[in-house]
Amino acid sequence: MIPAWGDRKVGQRSSLLLGGPFAATPSMQRRPTIDAVQSEMPFLHQREPTAVVGLISPIFDEVAARYSEEKYPTEPYAEFKRSFAANVLDDDLIKRSLLWKYGKYNAGTFPERHRASISRVTAAWPAFVASEARSRDSDTFNWWRTTLPRTSYITAAYVTHLVHHVSVPIIDQHNFRAMNYLTASVRPGFAYRKKPSSWNDIVDLGEFISAIRPLLGCSVERLDRFLMMYGRDEAPR
Repeated sequence: MIPAWGDRKVGQRSSLLLGGPFAATPSMQRRPTIDAVQSEMPFLHQREPTAVVGLISPIFDEVAARYSEEKYPTEPYAEFKRSFAANVLDDDLIKRSLLWKYGKYNAGTFPERHRASISRVTAAWPAFVASEARSRDSDTFNWWRTTLPRTSYITAAYVTHLVHHVSVPIIDQHNFRAMNYLTASVRPGFAYRKKPSSWNDIVDLGEFISAIRPLLGCSVERLDRFLMMYGRDEAPR
């Protein structure tokens, strides 16, 4: 299994090695490693991207079509990315953006834990804007990871994605499960955790997407939809 963030000493490689939508900034980096050979290898290497695409191409359209536009509408999500990146937002937009991530955007009610998360992000936003963490995606993630409760990994990662959506993919347990299951399907002996918990996991996902998306010839958004639905419905839990 892969150790959690802070324990795993991984290399200074970046999604820049692969190009693609998540190769925009050199700060998508890992921590120094004692294994120089491993550190230079992208998440998918050699013929693995082609093998993964061979597995998913026959079912890609059918699985991606399961994505719920009602639950996760496209236009508000685009608005959230623009607003967070430009720091043009208010408390209501923060609330709506987080409800979107929690799958409650069009719901009349939502759990108290979501209300508490919204309050924490709203209260902390001015301090984040005043900090230097905003300039680098990894610093943004670390700032929110240390500011929010330990159980708020997905929220910290999502806020980081909204602020740096060009370089940082959106991550959740579903697309993380899909990525790892597909990788294990083409790489015998590949071991992985069930849920994301680190910056390295976000970098891995960005590299995974950058490696297979050109072969699929689809948009990042459509691949996001496929991975979410594949991880929810197809990949073993």
